[in-house]
Amino acid sequence: YPGIPNRWDLVGPRGYVGLAWTDWVETTATHAVRMIEQTRRIGPRTSIEVTRSAFDAWNARMDRRARAYHVYVTKCSPPFRSYFVNSQGETLYYRPQTIFGSRWFARHSPVTDYQFQTVRGPEFAALGRETEALQTISTSPVCEKKAPIR
Repeated sequence: YPGIPNRWDLVGPRGYVGLAWTDWVETTATHAVRMIEQTRRIGPRTSIEVTRSAFDAWNARMDRRARAYHVYVTKCSPPFRSYFVNSQGETLYYRPQTIFGSRWFARHSPVTDYQFQTVRGPEFAALGRETEALQTISTSPVCEKKAPIR
């Protein structure tokens, strides 16, 4: 979200569509790690944040793609209640993109959709630790051998 640096969401309206939970996590993690690696190339005290224009453009594109589904759920099937329609009559939880499209986006979305900032001074105390933790996670092995619990 704009205004919230180093924020990575796995779930949300107008987001990912997939076959299974593991596909969804892998696709989202691919995108997050790609952007975190970009912050590492810039420097250790770098934060990342999606731009307002990219955020608004994404949501507008997802809303356009969801129009047919919205009409079907709200106009063609009015007596049926569905959790896909919220209290404002919006169909936000339908993800109007293909699996291929979401995987492509995770690997090729424009880096220019993000702003990168070097964090200095007192702001680094909180934000810097979070950024360094994320950068460490992106390079850590997924599985470590642990001693058995006795």
